[in-house]
Amino acid sequence: MIKPFEVAEATTYKQEDKLRRDLLIFACAFMNLAVVLWLAIYWFMGLHFPANVPLLYQLVSVASLVHYLKTKKFAAFRFVQLCLFLFAPFIMQWSIGNAVTSSGVMLWALLAPIGALVVSGWRDSIPWFIAYIVMTVISGLFDYYLAAGSEAGVSMKTIGV
Repeated sequence: MIKPFEVAEATTYKQEDKLRRDLLIFACAFMNLAVVLWLAIYWFMGLHFPANVPLLYQLVSVASLVHYLKTKKFAAFRFVQLCLFLFAPFIMQWSIGNAVTSSGVMLWALLAPIGALVVSGWRDSIPWFIAYIVMTVISGLFDYYLAAGSEAGVSMKTIGV
């Protein structure tokens, strides 16, 4: 015999699961709209090579969304989106130069651990927070070397605004 509280608990779980899925789909769509702006700004600033990073981000993101809508495999969709949230800003920063010449674009990567916290829960978000810290340390270690050959970053006037 099914007890009333078990039915209510199962219904609540399904509602929370659906909310998490809907939130990630919304975040994916919103980020893809923001990426169009990001791509355009970098292109018009003359940062043509770094502009390829948001373009590649968008292609992979849309492909993962289409795959999710066809297969309903949320775990794979969540993993791809969180990886994009984490790695794209760092790759963007490295392609422009260092933290200063890229205007600190790596801060956008905080969306990965925060997004994991929202769509997966606190236990599943811990590796994403650790990955963000590791990527930040790696960027800090190589920041000097990445800046040495990069004169084409974001102008200091733009960074100051």
